[in-house]
Amino acid sequence: ARLRDRLRALLLQMITEEREGKQIDHALLKGVIDTFVALGSGSGSATDVYRNDFETGFLQATADFYGREAVHLAEACTVSEYMQRVIVRLEEEVRRARHYLHSSSEKELRKVCENTLIERQIERIHEEIPRFVQGECVEDLKRVFLLLGRIPNGLAPMHEALRSYVLSVGQDAVRSIDPEEDPLTFVDKLLEVHNRFADLVTRAFENDTD
Repeated sequence: ARLRDRLRALLLQMITEEREGKQIDHALLKGVIDTFVALGSGSGSATDVYRNDFETGFLQATADFYGREAVHLAEACTVSEYMQRVIVRLEEEVRRARHYLHSSSEKELRKVCENTLIERQIERIHEEIPRFVQGECVEDLKRVFLLLGRIPNGLAPMHEALRSYVLSVGQDAVRSIDPEEDPLTFVDKLLEVHNRFADLVTRAFENDTD
């Protein structure tokens, strides 16, 4: 058990260093992690030792690391910058899982990262959504869609902000037009608004109309 504790501490330190941008020995890391899996072969589940002696500590270390980073980034960055950094981190963690973790870890790792980096900061992101919608900030809306779509009901405020904005723009477009006196212009204006926001949905939300 003492050897396993030392090995786990070594692995977690190496992974932390990689997250901080340092170069590590991936072959060594994968070899030691595979040893945890091998130690469980022949038991009730081949991954019991791996989960108990490595994965549990790894996931907790991940939550701690990104908990600290999320707080720091939230203080130092705009919401737009924060989302960009989170997308990069999530991509890094997927690569990490596929490079040297057991395949059973990827789902749990995603959950920890999404909870720590997205769900715990979701109110701050929600606060910026009206500004992104009203400014028709396509790249920011793409990031909101990509990140908050991972969280149950995470996109509800964006749907409401977009609905309200489209309604407001539509009303402004036809306010001065009498549909009985000038029906063609009235219809043209409505089509113009429709096409404008259909294009926004296509570019920002991958044509998701739900």
